[in-house]
Amino acid sequence: MSDKGIGISIPIDADQLFYDVNQTPQARAAVRGRAQKIATKALAIDKKENRGKSQITLVDRTLANGRAVTEVHSTDVDGEYGNSKTKRRATLRRAAGGLGR
Repeated sequence: MSDKGIGISIPIDADQLFYDVNQTPQARAAVRGRAQKIATKALAIDKKENRGKSQITLVDRTLANGRAVTEVHSTDVDGEYGNSKTKRRATLRRAAGGLGR
């Protein structure tokens, strides 16, 4: 017996495979599920620190490389970044598990 393969070559387009996997309902649902957890935490933080004034929304999209993403948006821009009149709360960063203050 020989240890040699039978000489079959199958080309794989890794970029297309990455794109296809990211477009599956399972992948999209997993990404959106993580974003929903962040949004829920952000709403709790906003309720505690900003009297629930912010609106948190989710936006699904696909990046140029094919990666599925769900962005978590907040209407509280001043509170996210801070300014001369508003203390920086960084609600989304904190909800996503970013570094604390």
